[in-house]
Amino acid sequence: MSYIVPALLKKNITFRRLPNKACLRYEIYGNFPDSEYASGIRTELLEILENPVEPSPCIKRVSLEQVEDPTWELPEEAYLDRDHRFRLFQDGFVVPSMAYSFNKITRKITLDNTMRHYDVSNVMELEYYRDIITRSYTLEENCTITVKPIFSQSYAYGDHNVII
Repeated sequence: MSYIVPALLKKNITFRRLPNKACLRYEIYGNFPDSEYASGIRTELLEILENPVEPSPCIKRVSLEQVEDPTWELPEEAYLDRDHRFRLFQDGFVVPSMAYSFNKITRKITLDNTMRHYDVSNVMELEYYRDIITRSYTLEENCTITVKPIFSQSYAYGDHNVII
């Protein structure tokens, strides 16, 4: 007697949580290659996930590029609020917040050369929080995963101008 045991694949996905209150939930789809479909792809709904109200910040630490002018841009994925701030490191040591400036509009971090000696050879790192959602799926076949946010009906789509 023989049995066929399907091989199982574990897929982990990570995506940014949309803090917009109009985002109600996420539909997560698996796109499987299938020759029986005209498009060659079979799409299956894997999960419907409600958009969490509370953020779930997780820390990420990255190396910053070596530049002559000590100015860097905070990554777009960085999550900032009163309790979750970024930290700047120079050669493995935390740079005090009074030794750099941060522009909230341009999201630029500039090290103050008068308070802190900076050289291009310094190893600069940035530690910041990301508001992300992580999900894990055990599947029988390989696929690509698509995340589709679902917004409330009253939400107005369109372009907006920001005047600074």
